[in-house]
Amino acid sequence: MGSDSFKPIVARLGDHSMDNIAPADNPEDSFDGGWTLFWATGNSSTSAIYSEIEPGKQIGPHADSAEEIFLVLEGEVEATVGGATVSLEPGMLIVFPAMAVHSTRNVGATRSRHIGFMGGNTVVTTFPEGPVLPFNTQVLGTPPPDVAASLGYKKP
Repeated sequence: MGSDSFKPIVARLGDHSMDNIAPADNPEDSFDGGWTLFWATGNSSTSAIYSEIEPGKQIGPHADSAEEIFLVLEGEVEATVGGATVSLEPGMLIVFPAMAVHSTRNVGATRSRHIGFMGGNTVVTTFPEGPVLPFNTQVLGTPPPDVAASLGYKKP
């Protein structure tokens, strides 16, 4: 593909659908998240998911089918992966290997904001501790075509 035929893919954080996701057995422990870039935006081999967590809450233990580079934009979080917990501040990154169970908790006093850059344009996420709301399933991922269309994504 020549450079003259390339069409830039541009997205703005907050201009996409976000869901409030929580463990079915503890709906108060929730976070907001949504896919910013993925196959439906034209990405051929990467994706990005944006998330926000209120103080004291978390993105509970889960495993993604693709490696994730997680960037903290605002707030203070603790990330746990492979039995180790590390503290992260704005501007810090952590790598979550593909299929490694990991979690992220907001330990600060304000809402935290982050973006995960994934090594695939289609990602499957599994929550091993049980189903999550509002979907009541243990397996989530980038939206399939019918859901993407209902969210306003147009085929690239």
